[in-house]
Amino acid sequence: MPGWDGGWQACDGVWDVMSSADAVAFVVERLEHVPPPTHDAPLSATEAETRRLGLGLVCELLVDETLARGSTDNISVVTLTLTLTLTLTLTLTLTALPITSPW
Repeated sequence: MPGWDGGWQACDGVWDVMSSADAVAFVVERLEHVPPPTHDAPLSATEAETRRLGLGLVCELLVDETLARGSTDNISVVTLTLTLTLTLTLTLTLTALPITSPW
């Protein structure tokens, strides 16, 4: 999904009743309702918390869907989000060259 960097990890209780393609489609459809990360400015505390809660809800919904499909194995889902922060440091170095006299 554009704007999202990260991944999902789930145990075999999910994969017993869902294919990878089904799980991805399920998650992507629900991610449309979670604020994506912004790369142009840091998130405010409220935005970050809203995003965290939204991702947690997507995990819970995937677990609920897995149960609804009849999984009887252990079920866990973890989300991993990656944030890239770039810092630009400018270093100016002045070098004095010796002046040589032509005389």
